[in-house]
Amino acid sequence: ATTLRTQVERSPSAHAGLRGLAALGARYLLGASRADLGARWVGAPEETVVPREGEIAAYADEKYGIFSALVEAVAPFWKPLCDLQTRAGQLMEAETR
Repeated sequence: ATTLRTQVERSPSAHAGLRGLAALGARYLLGASRADLGARWVGAPEETVVPREGEIAAYADEKYGIFSALVEAVAPFWKPLCDLQTRAGQLMEAETR
């Protein structure tokens, strides 16, 4: 909430990631409506978290800035790493023949 600077509704389950994945599958594989997704797959929010202010907000801003800079710094390496992974798979496959 603080990083986004807006209220956030927290999921009623500790398995929010799995519920989100189920909701995506229900939407695109089963054609579930948005209303059905909210009621059946996600559920009502357990709580609403409001953004913090002051020193905590300043800390969150600084941390997010560093994280963003880090993501930008490593971005040029994703493609070469992906290519290397593909090559590794090909080498492993050749070894098992």
